[in-house]
Parts: sequence; C-alpha cells; structure tokens
Amino acid sequence: GKVYINAHDTLMLFCRRFADVGVRPVISAWNGPFLRSGGALIAMGLIAEPAFALLVHTEGGLVGGHPATTEGLRAFHAHMPKDRRIEWTVCCKHGNLFPLAMQAITDGGHVSIGIGDYDYPELGQPTNADLVREVVRMARLVGRQIATPPEARTLLGL
Repeated sequence: GKVYINAHDTLMLFCRRFADVGVRPVISAWNGPFLRSGGALIAMGLIAEPAFALLVHTEGGLVGGHPATTEGLRAFHAHMPKDRRIEWTVCCKHGNLFPLAMQAITDGGHVSIGIGDYDYPELGQPTNADLVREVVRMARLVGRQIATPPEARTLLGL
C-alpha cells in the first residue's frame, strides 16, 4: 500500500551530492528497471565504477521485487548492464535467503543476509552471526574465498 517516487532528476541530484560529500551510493534494485536506471547513472559518470548493486528479492507477500529463486536472480541478470563494472549482492525482504544464496555465490555475487530482513523462525531464531557463518560455510563449499575488510574495500573501490 506504499508508493515512493525516485524521479531520474532526483536520483541525478542525489548522485551529484553524494559525490560532493564523498559517499559511494548503492544501487538498490527491486527489479530490472532499477538496474537499467543504475546503469544509466553509471554511464553518465554519476556513479563511479565499480558500482555496487543490492538485488532485493521479496517473499512473504511482498510483490515489489523478484522472488528469491533462481529465476528471480536470472531476471536481475538479464538487466545487469554488461558494459559496466558492478559488484552485486542479494538480499530477501520478508523471506528466507538461503535457497538463493548458493546461486548468488556460484554466479560470482555476494550475499547480504541478516535478521533485519527476515528473522528465520524456521531455523530457530538464529543471530546475524549464525546467518553469516552459514553463508561463509556455503562459500567455502564451492571454493569462494571470504574477503577481508581491506580486500572488500579494494573490490568496491573504496
């Protein structure tokens, strides 16, 4: 029942102001057109590369984003600007991210998990640390290295 508007002129103004104060924005994408808009802002030089995109999946009755499924992630990939350097991560509002986490890891993305998006009652109310430990375990299963804070800063161009 809520609508918010981010007109392109407003987004361009925000990006310029962010640059003025040294803030690197995150492209929070709820569906493909958000990524297309982010790609345009990158192409205009308003978001520096490597850009960082949060691919927001939704469950639990929220229908504003793609579902937390392989198909939902594929829909994002279809609109990811191919000619731009973008690091991306997945999250899931109001639903379990684990069914999608391994796909994101194997596709070269990252996983942004936490009880702020969903409290995982089916897992016995884990802590954020529990959730992160499980994502780290999953990444190691497929040979992905876990970035140290300095490595993450380098990866994101910070």
